[in-house]
Amino acid sequence: MDIPCTICGESFDMDELHYIAEETNTTHDQVREKFYRDGCRIVMGSATRCTPSGNSSARFELADLLGSDIDGYASLTEDFDL
Repeated sequence: MDIPCTICGESFDMDELHYIAEETNTTHDQVREKFYRDGCRIVMGSATRCTPSGNSSARFELADLLGSDIDGYASLTEDFDL
């Protein structure tokens, strides 16, 4: 299932967060929180610049409300086409 970047809306496979957690020896929750906060940079590298899209505030709010429910975040952003 894909999740959108909270900043620009670019889609990423949720499993990317698991791979990053394994590679960086951190927990999935830490990686998810950083993805919600920093967006694409966690997946694409720190040099990546993503520009906020018109729905970035809605994605931030959903991420904040749903917290660790990443499946809910993926579903709702898809349902609302965010």
